[in-house]
Amino acid sequence: MLRIPKLVVLNLTTDCNMRCKYCYASAGEKQTYMSKDVAIKTIKELKEINGNNSIKVLFHGGEPLMCLDVIKDVIDFCEKNYDKKSIEYYIQTNCILLNKEVISYLKEKDVKISISLDGCDPNSNACRILKNKHNSFDIIKKSIDELNAQNVKINNLAVLNKKNYKNVGEIIDFLVSNKIYNFSFNYFIKGGRGNTNSNLALTNEEIFEATKIIIDKLNEYYKQNILLNEKNVYYLVRSLATKKKLYMCANSPCGAGLNIFGITPNGDIFPCDDLSSQNQFKLGNVKEKHLSEILSNPIVTNFAMCTYSRIKGCKTCKLKTYCGAGCCSRKFYENGDIYSIDPICGFYKLAIPYVQELLNSGKIIREIYNI
Repeated sequence: MLRIPKLVVLNLTTDCNMRCKYCYASAGEKQTYMSKDVAIKTIKELKEINGNNSIKVLFHGGEPLMCLDVIKDVIDFCEKNYDKKSIEYYIQTNCILLNKEVISYLKEKDVKISISLDGCDPNSNACRILKNKHNSFDIIKKSIDELNAQNVKINNLAVLNKKNYKNVGEIIDFLVSNKIYNFSFNYFIKGGRGNTNSNLALTNEEIFEATKIIIDKLNEYYKQNILLNEKNVYYLVRSLATKKKLYMCANSPCGAGLNIFGITPNGDIFPCDDLSSQNQFKLGNVKEKHLSEILSNPIVTNFAMCTYSRIKGCKTCKLKTYCGAGCCSRKFYENGDIYSIDPICGFYKLAIPYVQELLNSGKIIREIYNI
């Protein structure tokens, strides 16, 4: 094993009550569910190989709250067998099944909640549709209201696409008005339904325009004594200011199989959750082997060697030490090769000089980025 991962993404089900137009997992098209035995065995063995170090468990899917019973079984097992401080729990949910009782349970168990909302109204949220093809915005807003009523800290994940990128400023205003101060505008991945609906993906220039608006909004709110954190901008600015990369998905190599791994409902292990539908990257099955053996698969080495120095077109680039384009899944779904140039390379060639100039001219508020 090259490195011991500390984060496991438990994909509890392939089922989903939504049909987001860009879902890389095509969630909802198949209905498989993880047993509590598979989930618990994975966590037991992850704890074993990490010794006294703490681990992180992300409940994911499909929609993980469709397997609330397994979530409860996992947490109950961990509470009986491990120190509470040795495991951090996270959940990525589309909000549809969040209600007063579920939120109360997750809050009691200190499960950090990240929701999925693309916009500030049905139009900018047009890609997140329900199984019946209706817009999910109103349901998600009710869940946000209940989360706030219970004083739960909310993180939000949005995917930049043709339907929402022009409204990024208004979306941030909406998030702030709903007490959501930590969020991420993630980049489009052309896997699953994201491949079918690839016309929704942004150009590099459009991603750059949205990023400029995000930076301006963070500055604007800081001057109002409101500190916001947008994950991708945060790590981009920090990497330029500190000359260090702290975010595994933007590193070279990325964290696939080294910092993180994903597991499907039937127990198959993959180095990256985003690639869990691609059998060529399967490391093994937790029902058949111990996790330590699975994570020693040579496929992990292949990901670990995928650095800028081994990618033609990257190794001579002057921006490579600042670039965040290390995402193997994005490269694979776009080009069929993790050793290819990232499809958002052009964005970084625009954004890096722009952010560097802002830093040099003092137009970046350094406190926002802890620099």
